[in-house]
Amino acid sequence: LMTNGALFDGGTFGTIQITGTGTRTIDLTAAGHLPNVIVNAANVTIQGPASGVTTLDKNFTLSSGTFTGLAGNLDVNGDLSLLGGTFTAPSGSLYVAGVFTASSSVTWSDNNGAVVFDGGSATLIIDNSIAFHDFTVSKTSGGLVIANNQSVVVAGNLSLLNGILGNAIVQAQSTLTNAATYNGGNTVIQIVGNATRTINLSAGAINSLVINAPNVTVNGPSSGTLTVTGNLSIISGQMIGSGGNLIVDGDVSVSGGTFTAPSANLTFSGSFLHTAGTFNHNSGTVILNGTNQMIIGNNTFYNFTKIVTLADTLYFDSGKTQIIEGALTLRGETGQTLSLVSNFGTPQWEIDAQGARDIAYVNVMHSKNNNATAITAGTGSVNLGGNTNWTF
Repeated sequence: LMTNGALFDGGTFGTIQITGTGTRTIDLTAAGHLPNVIVNAANVTIQGPASGVTTLDKNFTLSSGTFTGLAGNLDVNGDLSLLGGTFTAPSGSLYVAGVFTASSSVTWSDNNGAVVFDGGSATLIIDNSIAFHDFTVSKTSGGLVIANNQSVVVAGNLSLLNGILGNAIVQAQSTLTNAATYNGGNTVIQIVGNATRTINLSAGAINSLVINAPNVTVNGPSSGTLTVTGNLSIISGQMIGSGGNLIVDGDVSVSGGTFTAPSANLTFSGSFLHTAGTFNHNSGTVILNGTNQMIIGNNTFYNFTKIVTLADTLYFDSGKTQIIEGALTLRGETGQTLSLVSNFGTPQWEIDAQGARDIAYVNVMHSKNNNATAITAGTGSVNLGGNTNWTF
């Protein structure tokens, strides 16, 4: 028998080992604290609190036996190691500050509760069969790294509040929330599932984002700037950029669904890959700030800008047409020209610049201007051949 009173302060140095073959149930007390706990007793059942919170000041290890979480919370300030037995998470919240390990030998139930990763930098080590209901990253320093590039399935709310999330694929089957204090990371977040829902992203950061849910609408922020710390891919469903800025630290890919750019600025450092689906410019400005970028597919942009201070090449899709309804800005500088070429040489890449043009220090090859007014390449520009309706 073990009891923990509300006035017991736990501690980080001692260890309680629960062993033996006797069949018994141990009820944890709300507001109580425990030190390091190791459970290795096949016939023991530990029940979490029905309300309030039980705090483990260090680690909790389950090798055999059963832990059954109730409606209260369990707060593990160290590592949570689930190596065997059966672990049913609280239907409230399970807080884990250290390493979370769930092996293939444990029977896990999320109990429709939330798992909150708080504290400092830590690792999540899971078997492929482990799934979560609500999954929250709220790291006060560092981030949560998911070992072995495992995939994490989140059936409920995916909440990204503080820190970073790294090294995995996370499938969000329901809602997704990002706070301004979240810093992204190199995890890929896949928005999946057939449920009809709207996801409103905040200004701040979000990981690489794949939208592949036919009935989902993802809204960007109405003001401020949202930074995608990797690629943005729309396969099905829709993303609406709204009134804020959107920065993508990689490629923008539209292979299905609908992508409506922000009415402010869409800035990306990778390529724009439009192979299917719909792209709406929303009267916004597209800014290319990477190197060796490509524009793929037939596209209609409003304002289109690429300005370089070091020599670079912008590749356009051979045989495809880029319509610029607003201002077209393509500029290098003295000794550092911007080359505008086809990705396959021939046939020509085509452009219809319908608004103002600000072009200088460009090298142009294999381009056809479909507009009635010739494009003046401007100061320091060079005709590399194969161009139609350009003047140099």
